[in-house]
Amino acid sequence: IPKDVLDLYDVPLSNEGYHVTKLFGAAFILIGLIAWFIRDLEPSDMRKNLSISFVVGNGLGAILSIVNIFDDDTDANGLEWLNVVLYTIIALGFAYFAYIDTSETTSEPAT
Repeated sequence: IPKDVLDLYDVPLSNEGYHVTKLFGAAFILIGLIAWFIRDLEPSDMRKNLSISFVVGNGLGAILSIVNIFDDDTDANGLEWLNVVLYTIIALGFAYFAYIDTSETTSEPAT
């Protein structure tokens, strides 16, 4: 699968490079599973800290993708902007969930 995806980006890699992309994919699966399992946590410092960690990590991914686009040594194509958009959307989503107040408010019924 990594070879097919990287072919879209016109990235030639050696066999060792494809192995590293498989490890990178495994790390993304790990991160995805952590994000999936924290979704049901009650509002807490742990959930907020994990969400902030995802904001920082995805924000960094967006920044590094932008640096790669404007780097003269790389031949980034238009799909690199897709990475920037995806990292940014994910970072904003986690920022939203890190800072919303999910505590339920109780209201007294009107008499």
